[in-house]
Amino acid sequence: MVDYRRAIVEHNLLGKPSAKARKLTLAMARDPLLRQSRELVLGTEPSEVLERQRFDAVRLAAAKLLEPKVVLVSLPRRTLHSADEVKTWLEEIEAVLLARVAAGPVIPG
Repeated sequence: MVDYRRAIVEHNLLGKPSAKARKLTLAMARDPLLRQSRELVLGTEPSEVLERQRFDAVRLAAAKLLEPKVVLVSLPRRTLHSADEVKTWLEEIEAVLLARVAAGPVIPG
């Protein structure tokens, strides 16, 4: 990737008119929607109509790539003997889950 970046930005591989345009092109190349739609767009003839259904499928695939990964969260285990112990345990679990879900989706386990 470093060589590709250097070729675009420093050596103007793509023939862009300015350094700013070259950097913007590189930034856009990292965009998931652009990466996912590349084959669809390049495979479409200039006079061909790009149907919304085909593009929507690409858009959904790009959105899926952006979804955060689900994390399995181990919950503390213990034997509970009273209602107070249950309440304390639930408070612990709540704190653990709230801290972890702030970073993305979780599966308690």
